Amino acid sequence: MEQNLAEMRENCAGFGLAGLRSDLKQRSEAAENSVEMNAHRGIAIAAVLLLATIALSGCGPSTTAPAESVGRAVAEAKVVAIEAELTQALTSNQGALPGLSSEYVQVLRESIDALGADDVRQRLTEQAARLGPSCPSCAQSLNAMLADTG
Repeated sequence: MEQNLAEMRENCAGFGLAGLRSDLKQRSEAAENSVEMNAHRGIAIAAVLLLATIALSGCGPSTTAPAESVGRAVAEAKVVAIEAELTQALTSNQGALPGLSSEYVQVLRESIDALGADDVRQRLTEQAARLGPSCPSCAQSLNAMLADTG
């Protein structure tokens, strides 16, 4: 009987290790397949995005050259930054308004080609209306440039 018990233990131990090895091998293969699938999925997504970018790069107005577009963006950024400073000064430091409005006029003069005369006139009109009640001299300088751009 003891011999049978020893044989049973040996058989069970052997079977347990073999089963465990088989299970580990299956899990390892599944993990490798999962990594490969994720890699393939990532490559496919990147390829689709690349193709969409290439396809859409021809879209949009072709009348504006890239250099003109960049020039407009730079001019717009400068003007928006000064407009933000004007807004802040309007509420917290009105003594800075004359200097900022002079700087605003100078930047608009430099940017008129990039922004276009209509955009510059609109900005001047809006800022003169905003600044007029708090800084009449600021509004006067903005209106003088507005008259110059006619």
